[in-house]
Amino acid sequence: MKVFSAIVSVVGIVALSFVLFTAGYFACSLPLTTEIFSQSTSNYESSPYALDDLNALAVASRNYTVDPRGDLSVKEARAEFNKVLMNAATHSANRYLNIKNDDPSDLNLQKKEAWTELMKALKETRPNDAFGKENVSKVASKMAKAGDRYALNKEAFEHLDDCNRLINGIVPFVGIAGIIALVCALILLVLRQWRWLGRMLSIAPLILLLAFACMGTWAFIDFYGFFTAFHGVFFPQGNWTFSSESLLICMYPTAFWMAMGFLWLATTAIASIIVLVIGRMFAGIADRKEAY
Repeated sequence: MKVFSAIVSVVGIVALSFVLFTAGYFACSLPLTTEIFSQSTSNYESSPYALDDLNALAVASRNYTVDPRGDLSVKEARAEFNKVLMNAATHSANRYLNIKNDDPSDLNLQKKEAWTELMKALKETRPNDAFGKENVSKVASKMAKAGDRYALNKEAFEHLDDCNRLINGIVPFVGIAGIIALVCALILLVLRQWRWLGRMLSIAPLILLLAFACMGTWAFIDFYGFFTAFHGVFFPQGNWTFSSESLLICMYPTAFWMAMGFLWLATTAIASIIVLVIGRMFAGIADRKEAY
């Protein structure tokens, strides 16, 4: 019984550690999280888009990257994003092209100049005509050729496709790990193996807290180095660097990822502490049983 309980506990520790590690991801992947963080961190000063339009594009980009595609092809998924892009472009272009040249805001005049340049590149005069086309992906492609600050180019889409495959490839394993951890806990509970159950529920969160403390310290000291190493592991093909004024980076600047990292760390830490407290409770039951 002791050997069996030890094996069940070890399997439970591994599975539970994986679940706790990914707990923060689910908080970060919520559409509301992207909306809030984008609204407060997006670099709209370097983008031709207004803040609200850039925020809408950030949420649409999140949907393209995170949500399961289902029966949608890559082409169809990109078209869905580009519909949002057309609406954002129409709104921002109409807003800034109507700015008078004597406007005291340099930022508004810079945005007006950016949209004027794009309209010339598209050989259009009215935003409603330029961006109201039925073939949104074709228009978006022309916009990207005029500059990656206006639309996602091929490289940006390919990186987001890589992210989508990675995320939706891992998520099912999280569910499997959760079931394994639950089954292990129930087995130990039914067998009244309080000590081994307490160890399972204590060791897994301690491992995660230690790992996240190390990663958090690294990110605090050298966030760019941590960010680079993270992408180097998950995206060894190296297609994740873009210009500072690109649409992708303006939607998701460094401050956005720092906020996401903090949320992930905080969520996993809270979940780990809760599990650790429960584990200590079962360890206490084992102590009392042994005392008698």
